[in-house]
Amino acid sequence: MKYWLLVPEALIVGFAVLVVVAGRFAWLPRPWRAFVPHAAVVVVLVALGIELWAGATAGAYFGGALVQDRFALFVKAVALVTAGIVIACSDWVSEDSAYLAVAMPLLAAFGVMVAASAADLVGLWAGLELVGVSGVVLVALRRPDLGLRLLVVGGIGSVLLLVGLVFIYATTGNADLSGIRSGITGEPPTVAVVIPVLLLIAGLAIRAGVAPFHAGTLPVGLGASPVGSALVVGMAAVAAGVVALKLTAALLPIGDSYAAFAQVVAAIAMVGGGAAALGVRSPRPRMAYIAIAQLGWLAAGSATHFRSGFGSSLFLLGAFALAA
Repeated sequence: MKYWLLVPEALIVGFAVLVVVAGRFAWLPRPWRAFVPHAAVVVVLVALGIELWAGATAGAYFGGALVQDRFALFVKAVALVTAGIVIACSDWVSEDSAYLAVAMPLLAAFGVMVAASAADLVGLWAGLELVGVSGVVLVALRRPDLGLRLLVVGGIGSVLLLVGLVFIYATTGNADLSGIRSGITGEPPTVAVVIPVLLLIAGLAIRAGVAPFHAGTLPVGLGASPVGSALVVGMAAVAAGVVALKLTAALLPIGDSYAAFAQVVAAIAMVGGGAAALGVRSPRPRMAYIAIAQLGWLAAGSATHFRSGFGSSLFLLGAFALAA
């Protein structure tokens, strides 16, 4: 049964690579190219069915490198449904490359799935970076200048995130999420742990485009193609939210030290995003600002450090993914 857990990811990645190669070498005749999005939706539905069947078996697999629980099952299902909706509802005339516009949402969904099942810091970082790269590819097709800007902004967020992860690893001596939580349980919060956590929050806020860090990513999302905007404004924020929830669960014993900072970020995102949405008239920027406000509610739920707060944040994350 454990090998069936990898089938959804293999289907998504395999089809995405096949689409990119077919587009690069023009393997498909022109009449068949219109059916590529339909085939992608079918692959996503098959992967979703297998995920709901095989993924229902909770546990740790492959030496603890992959964790399958209700959290991972929910996030993976949401990622697959979101990718299917993006591909099924997109206007391919508005896209710069139909092949990449099909492949990149699939790779972004795969990145979210990797982060959802990751049991260590490396898996979380790899899944988040894969989603970010997918957005850069689609943005750069239409606006290379905005693609470069997104790459720089994402690089800043990645640096902050990596510095925080390295300090946590050096402090706890463990890269596994369960080992990190066990290592800091009962220990008083120290500056060596609290400061890296603040760097993690800042890096994830930049990746998600939470106010006031949205100034770096929001113009890029508004200037991208429809699918590129969905990846920059939606999928990247979803991946950052998944990583934030998993790190919050691992760092729960020192929650009181950074709860106030997370609450401030949540309040700024909610108030700032809502006020900005009221101040614009164009529908597309207004929806983007509303998405920023919704991320504030997600941060507020995770800042409570209670099971009900985590559950509410996870539910809001799923709703945000489908809407954004």
